Amino acid sequence: MPDTMPMMFDHCCLVYNTMKKSAKNIDGHLVWEGFLTRLINEELNFATPYYTSIRKELRRMGSVHQLRRGGSSTPSQWELLRPPTVELYQHSPQRRSDHVTILDSIDQRVVDLTKRVDTLERLLEQGIIVVKESA
Repeated sequence: MPDTMPMMFDHCCLVYNTMKKSAKNIDGHLVWEGFLTRLINEELNFATPYYTSIRKELRRMGSVHQLRRGGSSTPSQWELLRPPTVELYQHSPQRRSDHVTILDSIDQRVVDLTKRVDTLERLLEQGIIVVKESA
């Protein structure tokens, strides 16, 4: 086990704690409303690529759950479930990211197969492929 935690863990803690400072208790749930991209990139001054990694890690640890997706002028809502801990960071399963990876893989296979079928149909129409009749 390493003696020091990766900086990503510290970033996650800072983002979570910043969200918690302005979160409101709504029906017994701690809810932060705002623009996560602005919080991470502008308020905390992390480089833009950190947004995705921090958000993914907070979700993976079960620290936050998105209640409402925001848009350009609409803030998102995030439920704060539990603060990030070393234990959660080191041992939480890759829940969401594994699921997305599997779906991405399936999507790519469908795209690849569609291209192959399109190519075969085009070649068949051009008469390049000769279908042999079995006797």
